[in-house]
Amino acid sequence: MKVIKVTKEYFETEDEKVYFFEPLEKEISVEDMQKIVDAKDATIAALRAEVERLKVKLERWKIPHTIEELTEMKEQSNQPSLAAKQAYINALEWHFSESRARAEQAEKELVAENEKLVKELRDNEHSKF
Repeated sequence: MKVIKVTKEYFETEDEKVYFFEPLEKEISVEDMQKIVDAKDATIAALRAEVERLKVKLERWKIPHTIEELTEMKEQSNQPSLAAKQAYINALEWHFSESRARAEQAEKELVAENEKLVKELRDNEHSKF
């Protein structure tokens, strides 16, 4: 973003006019404002890159693990490595939450099937008479 003009109240770029929260005590040069804008842009780019890096890291913990993998992770977590312990804990938490979600879904399906069978049974009883 190229700075074109700077006043005490705002600075202007090729695309927009950006007002300061409070007017500056004294005007700064276009070059100084350009340095500030460049630093801001670099900071934003670095923050966005860090957010993407953390998203990728978070996705690693969402990978489903088999019981065999969990058992191996448990053995590795017996070592003094904090990373191995944390990986095992994260995997167990994910496995537990997925198991809970599957159990809740199965329960809903069983309740729905039970209600369907009860309704059919009542309909059959009423049709006999």
